[in-house]
Order: sequence, then structure tokens, then C-alpha cells
Amino acid sequence: MVKKDKIMNAKKHLKWIDGTKFIALMAVMIDHTAGVLRYSQRIQLISFFSVSLFILISGITAWIHEEKKQASSLKKYGTSIKKITYAYFGATFFYQIFNHKFFDFSQYFYYIIHFNASGPFYFVLLYLQILIFRQPFKVILRKFGSDKREVFFEGIILVIIIGISHITTFYTDILGVYGGGGKLFGGTYLILFYVGMLIAKHRLLEETKTRAIGCTIVFGGLWFLWIYMNYKNIDSVDSFISAGNLVNPPGMIIMLSACLVLPFSFGLFEILNQIRISWLNRIIEGVCYVGRHTLYIFLYHNLFLEYFLSPYVMIENIWLRRVVFLIVMIGGSLMVEKLLTRLASMIKKLYDNGELQERGVEVE
Repeated sequence: MVKKDKIMNAKKHLKWIDGTKFIALMAVMIDHTAGVLRYSQRIQLISFFSVSLFILISGITAWIHEEKKQASSLKKYGTSIKKITYAYFGATFFYQIFNHKFFDFSQYFYYIIHFNASGPFYFVLLYLQILIFRQPFKVILRKFGSDKREVFFEGIILVIIIGISHITTFYTDILGVYGGGGKLFGGTYLILFYVGMLIAKHRLLEETKTRAIGCTIVFGGLWFLWIYMNYKNIDSVDSFISAGNLVNPPGMIIMLSACLVLPFSFGLFEILNQIRISWLNRIIEGVCYVGRHTLYIFLYHNLFLEYFLSPYVMIENIWLRRVVFLIVMIGGSLMVEKLLTRLASMIKKLYDNGELQERGVEVE
């Protein structure tokens, strides 16, 4: 019965987590299309919480995810990164082809190790580094319970992680890779990953109607207040950065912004999930579907933007232009994922059938 309850709770978690990943994705798209779809720089500044929110969610899912098989930590890590690694190798290949109209293995290898075939690819290296800490953090946090004394020790660990993140943010570099990907252990993103695991461990975002309403009102209000306090006198990204604010890896303003958006999003999607209106439910299902497929959208949206939409699609009406661009970037990326997944499945089936035939087993 306990095991069944855990599975059901995980499924409930996924609904709001998928919705939150959708919000983070849309913030990414706003940031990356700011110069093309003409958003104000203030809107672009507000969207900077996107990757921080993704890392918070990664921490939460890292805690609630249970391995199906007993395996070594190294094997678990290999299994966890397999999907993103394969997707990254494929995406890098396509960006090189579209960029150079030619495949050169040495150039491809350069792109692979520098994570720069496209701007957002730094996130892959960031994720690969962050995920190294999934098992160590799990072991540490499971050692502690949830009483006041043990929460105190979790706070001590958080302080240590903050100190380590400060050093890695300002005094490390990995191959000149952009942002948190080029900082050892992801710089300050490591703090957010740990905080996400703490949120999941202490079940701070439980699926209750009262808590959902409270989170929506309280944290939504706090987020708008935080935005007003920190961005009211900032006119551009340059002025924000020149004021001493870290963007990637994030400083306090962006990290706290993500930490406020998370419970707000949790509450919002839990409330929407309780409303029984067919057309609204279909919209939420669509949003959550996109949220479950953010990896390929993150990897491929720039491909459609740079090589198809910006050069060839001229739409004067800015709102129609925004809608068309976002639909094509999201829809095109989802189509790429479906095609590549189908292709990989077919290739795997061919090899599996070949092995069976070599063993003398008939294949229909």
C-alpha cells in the first residue's frame, strides 16, 4: 500500500512539474527571441529566472525519482545522462550541417567538447555536472531525518555549498563554455539543485487545495513585489549586469526570483487541475505535454529560429509574428524529437533482429 501511494504521489507531482517546466521553457524562449520578436528589455530581464527554475525542478525530480534496479552510483549516473547526451550529439550534428553545409568530424568534435554549436548548449554541460551530485546529496539528506536538529545540519551543508559555489563561480573555467556550463559544478546552480532536493525531501509542495491557493496568492504576490523592487529602475540588460548582478550563473536576484516562481507555479497548476472545464483541461494537458518534452525544444528551437523563421518569415503584425514563431519553434522541435525517436527505435529493432537471426531465432 505504501509503495502504491508513493507511485500515485509521483504521478500527481508530475502534473505541476510539467507545467512549471513549461513556464521555464517559455521564459527561455522570451529571452532567446527578445531581439527578433521585440520584447522590452525589462521583460527579457524578468525571464532570466528560466534556467534557475529548471535546475530547481531537476533537484526535485532527482529526489523523487526512484531507480528501478540496484546499481552502482556510476552506472546510475550513466543511465541518467544517456538521454540528454544522445540528444545533444544529434542536435550538434544538425547545427553543424545547417551552419557549414558540410560535415567535418574535427569541427564536430570541437563543437561537442566546447558545447557551442548553439548558444543554449551550455546547459548540457551544466546538467551533466549538476547530476554528479544527485547520489551524494541523496545519501547525505537521507542520513538526516526531518527534526529540528537534523534540519540545522542540512542548513550547515547549504552554507558549505554556497561557499563552494562562490569559489567555483568566480575562480573556475571549463573550456570557455558560456555561463554555468563553464563553471566547475555549475557555480551557483549547485545551490538551486540542493534547494530543490530539500523542497522535495520535506514535501514542502504537497498537493492540497489549501496549500495550492496559499502558494498562488502569497508567492505570486511576493514574486511581483520582488520584480518591482529590483527591476523598476533597470532599463536594460547591460545596466542590470553593470549594477553587479550575476545572470549566468545566477546571483541572488535571479535565484530568489526562481524560488518564488516555483511555489507560485505549483499552486497555479494545482488549482487549474481541480477545475473541471473541458476546454481548459485540454489546454492544461497541452501545456503539460510540452513541459514533458522540454529537452528537444531547448536544443532545437534556435535551429528553427536562425535558419528558417528569421531569414524567411516576414510578418509585420508583431503579435501574429510572436504566435507563429513560438508555434513553429515548439512544434518543429517536437516533430524532430518524434522523428529521431522513431528512427532510433527502427535502427535498434534492425540490430536486435540481426542478433536474433545470427543465433538462429526466427524473426517475423
